[in-house]
Amino acid sequence: MSNDKDIPMKHSRNVHEFYFYPKSDSDIGFIKNINHEVEKQNIDLIMPIFEFSTKIILKHKSSITSIDKLVLLPSFDNLQIANNKGVLNKHLEKNNLPCPKSQIIQKDIKFDISTIEYPVLLKPTESIGGGGIYVFNNKNALVEFLNSDKFDCTYLVQY
Repeated sequence: MSNDKDIPMKHSRNVHEFYFYPKSDSDIGFIKNINHEVEKQNIDLIMPIFEFSTKIILKHKSSITSIDKLVLLPSFDNLQIANNKGVLNKHLEKNNLPCPKSQIIQKDIKFDISTIEYPVLLKPTESIGGGGIYVFNNKNALVEFLNSDKFDCTYLVQY
């Protein structure tokens, strides 16, 4: 089920049926569409695939009529932690869990580049699917990026 009738996922050999619903005006409308399809198709399992649908389902979990068919999901707060690389990194450090050395950098906010070891990964704190990740093998290449128009969001530097 999707609000994108051209989503490539519908062509997967593992997708046996595809249902299109125009984008709903509200989260509750989205939940009503889910409830309708679960009942109409006698669906056994509700498993959100994308972050936005998971967030909506978590926010309105009590509105799902067949809650026993919903897969186990994290709490909304834990999903928020996991979806922001900077927040996740701080969470891992705070709980003494293994993670790469990291620092968060933002445009127009000074940070210490001298402690960074190369190579480094630069990851947008809010992205999905590995989008927007850069690799820098030396300080000059990193500084060039940081002085460019490509430096347009908050990044997590991992080294």
